[in-house]
Order: sequence, then C-alpha cells, then structure tokens
Amino acid sequence: MDDDLQEIRIRLDQYIHEEMDEYMNSARFEGNEVKAFKVVGQALLWVCSLDEFYLKNCREYEEFRRDDDSSSVIKGIRYARNRALHQFTQLLFITEGAELPAELPMPLFEIRWRLASDLPEPDQGYWNEKLEQCYKDSLQNQSVRFTFDSLRGYFERASNAFREFT
Repeated sequence: MDDDLQEIRIRLDQYIHEEMDEYMNSARFEGNEVKAFKVVGQALLWVCSLDEFYLKNCREYEEFRRDDDSSSVIKGIRYARNRALHQFTQLLFITEGAELPAELPMPLFEIRWRLASDLPEPDQGYWNEKLEQCYKDSLQNQSVRFTFDSLRGYFERASNAFREFT
C-alpha cells in the first residue's frame, strides 16, 4: 500500500478510537451531557470518514462491508449521516439512567440513537430504504456504547483485512 494511504488509514482509525475512548472512559462519567454529546458526534463523523476512505481506496471493501457481522451498523450510521449531516445532533437523544450491562461507576445518562421516524427529513436524493432498515435493525433506540463496541470490532477486522490496499 502507498505509505501515504497507510498513514491516513492509521490516523483515521486513531481518531475514531480516541473519541470512543474519551466517551467510554471519561466524558459520560463527568455529568456534562453537552461534552459527551460532542465527543459522540466527533467519533461518528470519523467513522464515516474511515468508511469512505476504505470505499475509495480498496476494491474489496464493499464486499467486506456487505459480509461483515457489523455491516448493518456501518450502513445504519451512513443512513443517519445522510439524513442529517448538518444536524448530526438530531440523530441522538439523552435518557436518564444507565442501560445494563454497564461498568461501575455508571453514568447518570445514556446517549441513544433516535427512532428512524424521529430523524430529520432527508435531503433530496439521500433516502435509501435498505440503509433505513439497517438503521432500524442496528441503531434506533440503542445506546451509542453498544454501537461503539460493534465499531471497534468492525474496524479491527477491516484493518486486518486491508493492510495492503489494491
């Protein structure tokens, strides 16, 4: 793989993990819902960036994404992003209490994905029935903590599969 592409892939993967770690290990325990929301939004935008990077730079990535166990999570995030890129915070909502399983100390709130019916109207040309179903099946009303767990495994598998781009 071109060294520049490899550097970009490593950097994007690092950014995703930094934001997910910030949320999972710190931001959600600080009691500052605004900060936690911001960190989650940043992580999800980096997820879309790495997904796009693989799509543009690896011919086999679409097949990998289609066949991976977490493919509906990635596709659901893409659907949500396409529905509300400029209103990303409208994709999520905060609930009181923690969903189990949760490690102690538990936060006093969760950040969850909205129901598909509560998402902003898509920009013209960005509605996709198949991706909407992925969103419904894998994300809606779920805690972003669980999404992050799926994303960690997904991008680890992608990184192992595509150490060299073709």
